[in-house]
Amino acid sequence: MTFSIVLLIIALGLVLLAWILKQRRTWAYVCVNLAAVVGALTLFEFYLEHQQAEGDGTRLEGSITDGFTHRDDVLGYAPRANARVTARKLYGDSPIYDVVYTTNAEGLRVTAAPAAAAKECIVFFGDSITFGEGVGDEQNFPFLVSQKAADRYVTYNFGFSGYGAHQMLAALQSGRVGQTVQCTPKHFVYLGIPDHAARAAGLDPWDTHGPRFRLRPDGSVVQQGHFDDPDPRANGWIAAWAGKALASSAIWQKFFSRPYRIDAQDIALLDGIVRQSARVAQERFPGSVFDMVLWNGGNDDEVRLIEKGLAGSGVRVSHMTDAVPDFYDRSGKYVLSPHDRHPNATWHRTMADYISRHLLKEPPAPPATTR
Repeated sequence: MTFSIVLLIIALGLVLLAWILKQRRTWAYVCVNLAAVVGALTLFEFYLEHQQAEGDGTRLEGSITDGFTHRDDVLGYAPRANARVTARKLYGDSPIYDVVYTTNAEGLRVTAAPAAAAKECIVFFGDSITFGEGVGDEQNFPFLVSQKAADRYVTYNFGFSGYGAHQMLAALQSGRVGQTVQCTPKHFVYLGIPDHAARAAGLDPWDTHGPRFRLRPDGSVVQQGHFDDPDPRANGWIAAWAGKALASSAIWQKFFSRPYRIDAQDIALLDGIVRQSARVAQERFPGSVFDMVLWNGGNDDEVRLIEKGLAGSGVRVSHMTDAVPDFYDRSGKYVLSPHDRHPNATWHRTMADYISRHLLKEPPAPPATTR
């Protein structure tokens, strides 16, 4: 039920109450006036909801629209296991991409099958970029890395659209990674963007059940349920319920909700989550290396704050532009479309080559079959 329908019900209820109180004219007038105000808010709410529904002019088609994700109490949501879905994105009648997403038995996007002798593994974390939104199963950079390193490593892609660092830490702390990988993790590679600070703070509407972490005074983090649980810092269940109700209103989002900008506290939380992820990974898998490829450019102040918070943490931080130096000079070469700025297959090939040569220091390997 949209918030405009809720407002409409309230307005009609006030009209009904005014009719019931028609013998008490003062109260009837009050109800009529309140109904008029709520009615006006209803129209404005409906207008804003309609604007939101129109979006940016793009639309998604294919079997992916029949449902690709399910609720997950560790990660908030996750793709279905053993799925093969088609995804076509268009701007008007112009196609942006037309691809297939395939997941394996663990619900992770497929990677290349390793050689029988491979005993160690590479674990990738990240969001839609790591998952490979808009590119085919064999075009995303984790798959391409798995091809290059197939003689030594098994590769796992834990990235998914809309994820952030908080899903990475939840997967590590819960034992999900240890239960999934059938090898000894040697490399962890997390591709992070500054907006992951907003995601860790619970500011994104698609991640309502995601794991919620709080920053401790010593810089460590502790999980406190999920974003849709009552906030333990709220003053009782009424305040928590009211906050959730208002958060669903387009009027509230436009004029009263917290601006969609990350602040220093959000970045501190992100840094704490990344530091703890690296610590958990290295404690549970001794001898492993944790790398963060940080998406830089256009947000240099945030990037500097993130790097400052990770100094001395044992996290090796490199930049996206280390891999793709001309990304901002020739962005048209590396993105899907002006209407979808996700990286294209060219960018993924370049990133895979950088990771293989500089982070893994692996020579190219012959192509392998899909698993």
